Amino acid sequence: MSNPLISVIIPCYNHGAFLEEAILSVKAQSYQHFEIIVVDDGSSDAATQHIIRDLEKQLGFKLVRQKNKGLPAARNAGIGRADGELILPLDADDTFHPDFMARALEVIMQDENIKAVSSYAGKFGYSEGVIALKGGDIRDFVLDSAVMPASLFRKADWERIGGYDERMVKGYEDWEFWIRMLKDGGRIHVIPEVLFNYRTHFTSLAVTAGQQRYEIMEYMVRKNIDVYQKYPLEAVLCSERLLAETKQKYEKMLHSVYRSRSYRLGYALLHPAAWIKSLFTGRYTHT
Repeated sequence: MSNPLISVIIPCYNHGAFLEEAILSVKAQSYQHFEIIVVDDGSSDAATQHIIRDLEKQLGFKLVRQKNKGLPAARNAGIGRADGELILPLDADDTFHPDFMARALEVIMQDENIKAVSSYAGKFGYSEGVIALKGGDIRDFVLDSAVMPASLFRKADWERIGGYDERMVKGYEDWEFWIRMLKDGGRIHVIPEVLFNYRTHFTSLAVTAGQQRYEIMEYMVRKNIDVYQKYPLEAVLCSERLLAETKQKYEKMLHSVYRSRSYRLGYALLHPAAWIKSLFTGRYTHT
């Protein structure tokens, strides 16, 4: 099919303040054969509920409402209502560059072996920068989640592997989804340009997943034990990477504590001699 319908799935839980921006970024695409499905995942925020009602009238999209079940269940509900051959998830607080669809579509239609397509991501909001993931095959995804969740893939593959795991409400549901998609072959392609905008918050599901990563990883490994047994080196390297990231994170947090005004005041009260010495040396000795 040379002009396939793309179904854009936008789960929304209390993110009404950002939803219009996300939808407008889809409507601004250079490729215009798409449908938009917004899934209200039981939003408890009255303002979000009001915004969704208004935007449905103003912008026109399919609306799916459900009790709050979490992100993977919301994505599955939206994809289940999708008419498109191709699926493109988008979180309600993120946006696309106008050429994302056209560029991703060109890649995925050229090769059946390419299971999904995304791009580099530009961070905005709480923090800035570029997320330059590389994609790859199953070995790469045993090692790490090597693509953003906002990736174009075939609905047939979603059906083949049984969708997103709805038990993974604490995060990493996309990583586990990609592992199952690639376990029998294929690869995921990342366009090396920033065509997707990823909003960062002080706290987010990604941060929560980072804090509970070992519990989530244990579940992922046990569920996909055949994959991890097949690629033991990558599994070990993944564990080492997670340990190193955790160590680096806590060292950074500890450094921030040491440099805080409250810590300095407390240290001065408890260790006046050392504090006076630090005024001349510019260094603290932590005991």
